[in-house]
Amino acid sequence: MLWRAIILSTCLLTVVGVRGQDCYDLSAKSSWITLACYFDDGRMLLRMQGTDYVFCSVPSYLFNGLVNSPSPGEYYSAYIRGRYGCSTGPAVDHYDTGPVLTPR
Repeated sequence: MLWRAIILSTCLLTVVGVRGQDCYDLSAKSSWITLACYFDDGRMLLRMQGTDYVFCSVPSYLFNGLVNSPSPGEYYSAYIRGRYGCSTGPAVDHYDTGPVLTPR
C-alpha cells in the first residue's frame, strides 16, 4: 500500500507541473513569515503565523528579495500582499516543501 501512495503522490505532483522548488526558513528574521518556498511553475508558498498561503505568477526576483530582506514581513507588505492571488490551481497540500534552506 505504501508504494501505491508514493506513486500516486508522484503522479499528482507531475500532473500539476511541480518539478522543483527552493524553500527557506525565515524564522530567524521574522516571527510572521517563517517559511518561504518558490516553485518552478511561478507559485510561491508562504507560511504566515502557522498557515500556508500560495501565491501565483510571482516573479523570481520578488521571491529572492523576500528571502534576502532584513524584514520579510515589511517586504511582503510592500511588494507582494494583494498582488499575486491564485484564482485556480492545485491545493496547498500538493506541494512538498522538500529540504528547507537557511538564507545567507
